[in-house]
Amino acid sequence: MKIIAIASLAALGLGGAFWPQEKGSAISSSERTKFLFHGVFEGLVEDGAQAEVVDRILENKDAWFVPKCPICVSVHAAFRAYSSYARDNGWRSPRKDGLPPFFGDGFSKETVEALKSDDTKRRHGALEKLVEKYITRRFAQLKMTQEEFDRMHEALKIGMKEGMDAMKRTQSEERFPSSCPSCEGAN
Repeated sequence: MKIIAIASLAALGLGGAFWPQEKGSAISSSERTKFLFHGVFEGLVEDGAQAEVVDRILENKDAWFVPKCPICVSVHAAFRAYSSYARDNGWRSPRKDGLPPFFGDGFSKETVEALKSDDTKRRHGALEKLVEKYITRRFAQLKMTQEEFDRMHEALKIGMKEGMDAMKRTQSEERFPSSCPSCEGAN
């Protein structure tokens, strides 16, 4: 059931990522969500993120993601989808880690150490770098015009502002001493 739900979300998102928009119209929050979700999900696949690292992030959601932040919600959803997809793939893999052969080789040792660090700033910095890499790659893959790029970038800035407001509303500032790593990485 989980796989069907994820596949449905992915199919809807893929279709939505290429829906024509009126020239100059603002990017909707759902389009921003799809852009972030697919960017992060595809990045995790291309990296071949280690399951234990992804699980560590998912097990302590509140230490990594600001509640009610639209950027964090999208990034967290991509991590959840990746975790499910990597585990419940239904095929046999020749790899020792059990991941499909077309997944990447995994995070670097330095990235894994940073993501597992007890130091919040180091941990969040590693997540921020990953999100930044994945979103930069997503922009490049979609080959957006400058106008489309600018509109999506503006939508990401709006999402970050909404996330910072959510951080205050949910009193999450202590858990995020520098800022929201997902928001910083996406912007």
